[in-house]
Amino acid sequence: MPPPPMRWILLEPVTRTDSLHTGLQASVHDPLWMLTRQWQLGEFWGSDGGTPVQADLRLDCTPATRYAAADAPAAALDAMIPLEAVIECEPVRADSNLRLDLAAEAGLHLLRHLDPTGSLGYRTHLVHHFPLEAPATTDGQFIEEINRFGDTIGRRVPDGELLAWVVRGEQSPDTFDDLTESLKSRVTAASTTWRTWLESLDPASRRAVDEGIEAWLHWYDTLVTEPPMRQPNRAWLPSRMEYTATVSVPTRDREVVLAIPEHHGGHLDWYSFDQTHGPTLGGTRQDLIDWPWPDPEAETVHRTVIPSQVHYPGMPASRYWEFEDARVDFGAVTAGVQQLAHLLLVEFALVYGDGWFIIPVDMPVGAWSRVQWLVVTDTFGDRTLVPSARQVDTTGDADDPEWDMFRITGAPDPASQGMFLPPTLSTSLHGEAVEEVFLARDEMANMSWAIEKVIETPTGRALNRAESFDHARQEPSSSNSDTHLGQPRAQRYRLATDPPEHWLPLFPTRLDSSKPALHFVRGGQPRGQILEPHRSLQANPLTIHDEEIPREGARLTRSYQYARWSNGQTFLWMARQKSAGSRQGSSGLEFDVLDPNNPSQ
Repeated sequence: MPPPPMRWILLEPVTRTDSLHTGLQASVHDPLWMLTRQWQLGEFWGSDGGTPVQADLRLDCTPATRYAAADAPAAALDAMIPLEAVIECEPVRADSNLRLDLAAEAGLHLLRHLDPTGSLGYRTHLVHHFPLEAPATTDGQFIEEINRFGDTIGRRVPDGELLAWVVRGEQSPDTFDDLTESLKSRVTAASTTWRTWLESLDPASRRAVDEGIEAWLHWYDTLVTEPPMRQPNRAWLPSRMEYTATVSVPTRDREVVLAIPEHHGGHLDWYSFDQTHGPTLGGTRQDLIDWPWPDPEAETVHRTVIPSQVHYPGMPASRYWEFEDARVDFGAVTAGVQQLAHLLLVEFALVYGDGWFIIPVDMPVGAWSRVQWLVVTDTFGDRTLVPSARQVDTTGDADDPEWDMFRITGAPDPASQGMFLPPTLSTSLHGEAVEEVFLARDEMANMSWAIEKVIETPTGRALNRAESFDHARQEPSSSNSDTHLGQPRAQRYRLATDPPEHWLPLFPTRLDSSKPALHFVRGGQPRGQILEPHRSLQANPLTIHDEEIPREGARLTRSYQYARWSNGQTFLWMARQKSAGSRQGSSGLEFDVLDPNNPSQ
């Protein structure tokens, strides 16, 4: 017999009234049963079940007062300058012979202050006695560009860089002590002419000229942030291709020294600092006397605030009939047996989200802040002293607890633990790279290369050396023909081919034969500033640690940075930045080849 046909029963809810009031109440017929279940699960055991309504927080804040770049002597830290500009800035206007465009711009701005219309005759005198001089360069690639710039601009504006040194020398003769011999001789000769011209002016004109020069010199000194007296940036380590520096905080207990071990350029934050236990910077409480705080001795910050509950996307709603945020679905998170972190995240998000509160605190910028105490008052009037997680976490080592957050690495004891809010920028504007260098490994040649892709010319133009090389290589030449009068041309044997001229070799070597560590020694003569062109292979070679050139390579750039500080002042400086490369490189270096393009003569 065939089986009886299947019958489907459909159950549908039917309301007995037209009102939704009963359904929205969500009445429970046996509330005692739910209370019993809560008691069985231990939900009534908590003695701190009140909601926090007030929090009293006390911080001990001390500003950072000293700064040292790498192994340089410590100096006072200027709180009115962003820390990125202090660490990264390097000389830009070192000499008018090296940057004609900046010297011409400064000279043009001086004419705007002294003789904007040209009716006073100052323009002719300054251009004639303080002309722009073309730099002595052996690079034939820049000679035409320099001559063209000199013919166009050099006869119309004076040398503003030279005049800046002359004016500084008149104000302080000690300024000449740090100048190079060539620049010192030019400034000394120009000072006599400058002094003679000022003495020839009548008193009314002399007063107007002095006011204009003072305003111009202030503009010139504040235009670009540079190291003092055009010194090189000592925070930059050429062997590591990164920055390193330290700052000092003279707390009430001891001097706290915070180091920036590896700064690749760009943004700095609290996690960029590590506490060191080596040599100190000599910071004392005496440094706070001249500190630009309203009251340096009033370092205690006390806040009484109302805690606010934590909110995040996907958080379960506290109210029964409230619609939740559907953009984040924690219930859809899948986790395997060993993915414990996923399960902890889901448990926190779905179960313990209501138990976290935020206490807003305004910390002083550039200060080391340490919590003295935190007292929370709940809805029952109970006051609870909240200790640090380091004090209550007994599952791990005392020096390395299992759970810790926002702690500076290297803090030896609770007395030196704190939160450092460095005087850094939230954002800044980055200009186009005026210099770009790639560090790449060449496994076929068993060496590495420093590839100068972009360099800065004496007129401030960014020259792409890779494009220039490709353009010169693609130019037609009669010597590249494989035939001569219908006959095959002879081929020349070459021991090795020549790599591109902008590929500088990095030879692997051991600086210390007793240590296995490898370094790369730069060969060739670079044209940019990143690869230290003043160093020679014999006297003071540039060495780079082997681990600083990974398999994917590294990219180094120099570019202008522009930012506005908290007081409204703007800063412009030249900075370097290191980032990861994209791939390995191959220069096409070959050995034992027959080159048909270079026949034997």
